Amino acid sequence: MLSIKKHEYFDGLLLIFLIVITSDMPFQLILPALPVIREYFGASVKLMGVAHTANFVSLALSSIIYGYTIDVFGRRRVMIFAFATMIVFSIAIVTVKTVVSFIVLRFLQGISEGVGLVLAYTLIRDMWNDDEHKLLCAVSYVKSLYSIIPLVSVLMGAVLVNYFSWRCVFIINTFLSGWALYMVLFSFEDKFVKPDDCSNSIYEVVKSYGRILLNANTLHYLSILIMTFSWLSASTTHLPLVFLEEYHVSYTTYTICFFMYTGFYLVSLFCVSNYFSKRFSSDSMIFIGLASIILGEGLFITCNFIFDNKLHPYVLEILWIPQAFGLSCLFATLMTELIGSVNSSDVGKMNGMISCMKLFIGGISIFIMSNLYDGRVMSISLFVLLCNVINIFLHMFFVGLYRRKDMVKQS
Repeated sequence: MLSIKKHEYFDGLLLIFLIVITSDMPFQLILPALPVIREYFGASVKLMGVAHTANFVSLALSSIIYGYTIDVFGRRRVMIFAFATMIVFSIAIVTVKTVVSFIVLRFLQGISEGVGLVLAYTLIRDMWNDDEHKLLCAVSYVKSLYSIIPLVSVLMGAVLVNYFSWRCVFIINTFLSGWALYMVLFSFEDKFVKPDDCSNSIYEVVKSYGRILLNANTLHYLSILIMTFSWLSASTTHLPLVFLEEYHVSYTTYTICFFMYTGFYLVSLFCVSNYFSKRFSSDSMIFIGLASIILGEGLFITCNFIFDNKLHPYVLEILWIPQAFGLSCLFATLMTELIGSVNSSDVGKMNGMISCMKLFIGGISIFIMSNLYDGRVMSISLFVLLCNVINIFLHMFFVGLYRRKDMVKQS
C-alpha cells in the first residue's frame, strides 16, 4: 500500500486532489475548446464527437485495467507509468496537425487519465483505513472536488480559448501531471506487497471481479450507487435544455443556478461528514439520503404543477436543496462503505469496477433519457423519482436480508 513518508494528512490529500484533477479536469476543460479545435482542424461535428467518445471509452476501459494492475503491481509503479504517459500524450496533442492524430492521442490520453478514477478512493482506503472519520472526511473532500471541477474547468477553458489558445488546455494538464509525478517519486513510498495467490491470467482477473460482485455488501451499495449515477447523468445532461428552452433563461442565470446547486451540495457534504455521520448508521444515512431526494423532487414537481411552470429558476433551485442534501448523504456513505467492504488486495479492483460501471451506465441512461425527454422538466423529474423509488426497495431488500441472516445466526 502507499503510505505518506511523514504521515501528513495534508500531503496525502494533496496527492489525491492532483490525481483527481489530472484525470477529470482535461475531460471538462476541453468542452469550451471543442468548437475552436473543430475549426482549427476543419473537422466535422461528427469527427469531434468521435474524439470525445474515444476519450470517454478509453477512460471506462482503462479503469478496469488499472483496478487490477494497482492490486498486482502496486500503487506507485502504476502512478508513475500513468503520469509519465499523460505528460507525453499531452505534449504530443499540442503538436498535432491532423484530426486523426488528435483522435488517437485523445484515446491514449484517456488511458492515462483513467488512473485517477481508480486511485483516488483506493489511496484514501490505504492511508486512512484505521480512522473511519478521516476516511469519511477524505471521501467527502474528493466528492466536493469532483463537484467543483466542472465549474472551474468550464470557466478556465473559456478564458484560455478566448484569450490564448486551445493548446493551453493540454499545457496545463502537462504541468499538473508533472507535479503529481514529482510527488509520487519524491514524497511517497509504496509498501505494497504482491499477494501470494495473485495471478495475471485473464481467468483470474475475471474471477477476482466476480468475487467482489458476489459480496452481498458490495452488491447492496454498488447497485444503489450505480442507480444514483444513472439518474444523475441523465438529468444533468438534459437540465440545461430545460432551463434554456422551457424556462427561457439566459446563460448567466443558468450558470448562477448551477453554482447555487453546487453550493448546496458542498455545504451538505460538510454537514454530513462532520455531524450526521457521527450520529447515524450507514443504513440510516442511505435511507435519509434517498428520502431527501424523493422529497426534493416531489416538492419540485408539486410546485411546478401548482404554479404552471412559472416559478423563477432560483426558486426551483431552492426546492432542490433536499435533493442536494440527499446526494451528499448517498455519495459520502456509499463510497465509504464500498471501499471498506472488500479486502485491501481488492480495493483497486473495486474502484475500477465502480468507475467503469459509472461511465457505461451513465452513457446508457443518457441515451434512455434522450428518448424519454419531451422538452419538459417533468419527464426528467419522473425518471429521477422512479430511480430513487427503485433504490428504496433495493435498500430495504438488502437490509431485510442482513436481518434474516443475523436471526439465523442467533438461532
